[in-house]
Amino acid sequence: MTCAEGFGPQPLLRPAPAWVHWYHQEDGVWPVPDDRDVDLNAERCSATAWVDELGAAVRERLEEVRDAACVIGHGDWDGRNVKFRDGRPLAVHDWDSVVHEPEVVIVGQAAAMFEGGPTGAGASVERTEAFLEEYQIARGRALSDNELQLCWAAGLWVRAFNAKKFHLDDFDALGRDEAETRVRQAGI
Repeated sequence: MTCAEGFGPQPLLRPAPAWVHWYHQEDGVWPVPDDRDVDLNAERCSATAWVDELGAAVRERLEEVRDAACVIGHGDWDGRNVKFRDGRPLAVHDWDSVVHEPEVVIVGQAAAMFEGGPTGAGASVERTEAFLEEYQIARGRALSDNELQLCWAAGLWVRAFNAKKFHLDDFDALGRDEAETRVRQAGI
């Protein structure tokens, strides 16, 4: 995260893509998806009402970082965008998803999605936790308890956004039990 510290504000890197854009100014909980022409806020049904409530709660939790210092990072840690060799990251591609966001947002969405794929399901709770632990080791300093909660909240935003979007395809990208665990981790 320190390689791009010398860069000033990066207005061309904001807003973030929809799946990271929890701070959008549109009406409703959800921003317009980048990959389909649909208003997720108009898609109301009893099966996803809890996802809408979850998205609203996560947005409220993340308000704390709305004006936080930003760093440049990758905003699409979908597992297909990282190549590994011998269990170690070799290359990260799909850099059209570069973002200028608070560190906790970048780390949180990466931790939740680094094992993701076309289903939008992402990493398990256990793998998300392991990612966050390894990130802190690589960072050389621990995140505060609040920063960790915000990481979980940012990851939960992506997972909830995907759950709402993929419900249109009759795919369950986030179960309630997993969501409840992530909500607790996020301090919501």
